[in-house]
Amino acid sequence: MIPFDNKHVWKFLLALPIGFVIMAGIGIYFQKQEWKQYPETLYQTELEGEVSKKKLDGGGIFLELNCGKKFNLPSSYNFSYSSDYIGNFIRRGDYIVKTSGSDSIFIYRDSIKYYFVLGERLEKKKLKE
Repeated sequence: MIPFDNKHVWKFLLALPIGFVIMAGIGIYFQKQEWKQYPETLYQTELEGEVSKKKLDGGGIFLELNCGKKFNLPSSYNFSYSSDYIGNFIRRGDYIVKTSGSDSIFIYRDSIKYYFVLGERLEKKKLKE
């Protein structure tokens, strides 16, 4: 057992939670700075291009297209697909299209058109060209 009458032990035990709070604060700050690079996809957002990078982080879906455009997709589900969550479904090399004024997201893969709606849960069949 550690003798707690030593003043150095008490200083260490006090510094430990303070250090944890400081490190957590720094981590949150840098995480928010990274998220700012990926604007949220809204109804008026227009997207078109091939997915070059995908990152799932804290429930967010962060994508980068070959043209360099970065964006954050809201959680969307289509239970007609084996990977129903768009974050697990979409992968590098997929072609994504979302027109301005629409909440529909189309993903093209192997000549098949897949359909998701921003922030919605769907029970639709995949659309074929």
